[in-house]
Amino acid sequence: MSQVYKLEYSIFEPMMFRSSGEFDLSARGIQASASSSTLPSPSTIVGVLATLTLEKIGGSSKGKSWVEEYLSVLGLDTAFRCPFLEARGEAYVEDRTLGGGKLIKLENAVRKVRKLSELLSLKRPTDETSIKENLKFFKEIRDLDKSLKPYFNSRSLERVGVGLSVRYGEGKVAKKDDGLLYSASFVDYSSTEHPKVKVSADAKSRILEEVFRDQLRVPVRFGGEGRFSLLTVSRGIS
Repeated sequence: MSQVYKLEYSIFEPMMFRSSGEFDLSARGIQASASSSTLPSPSTIVGVLATLTLEKIGGSSKGKSWVEEYLSVLGLDTAFRCPFLEARGEAYVEDRTLGGGKLIKLENAVRKVRKLSELLSLKRPTDETSIKENLKFFKEIRDLDKSLKPYFNSRSLERVGVGLSVRYGEGKVAKKDDGLLYSASFVDYSSTEHPKVKVSADAKSRILEEVFRDQLRVPVRFGGEGRFSLLTVSRGIS
């Protein structure tokens, strides 16, 4: 049976976790921007491990989708549970139903799912439901969301520069004279309330036993814009 590993990416600076977009940002014209999501996508976390595996063991990736490519490197027995944000001994997950990338405690997320399941099974609104009953249903949902506080509040850190490049053949030339602008909105977890923050995941794969046999702390590229993190790996139960 495969070993379960806990992966912790220590965060030291504002991060850039992009979603899908153009391969070359100059395709957007004279002004381009990048905006970070609140947490990295599962593909970002898994991609770091796939890269480490290729560096330490060798091989190549193949497949028509990122899932197939990563499984071709890590093995078909690979499983992940992520992403989480950890601060002061608490685990947080993103609740996209609240808007604004709010992070709520994992225990509150479990409570919300159970309560929503209960409400929907008993009082699911329909076209035949009275307006009064519908209003009561949605009030219970709002009250439930209010009970999830306090949230973990991240900030956006804006940066603007003349760093956009345009590709010419095999070269890449920065067109500063033409006024190309590049703006970036990073996610910033830092605060006096949460001085040490980690992005974490649970991973299970036989090949990881070989990758992390001798080294359980590895500096890695994490996200975009050349950001780094310290990946710490601990073994869990089998």
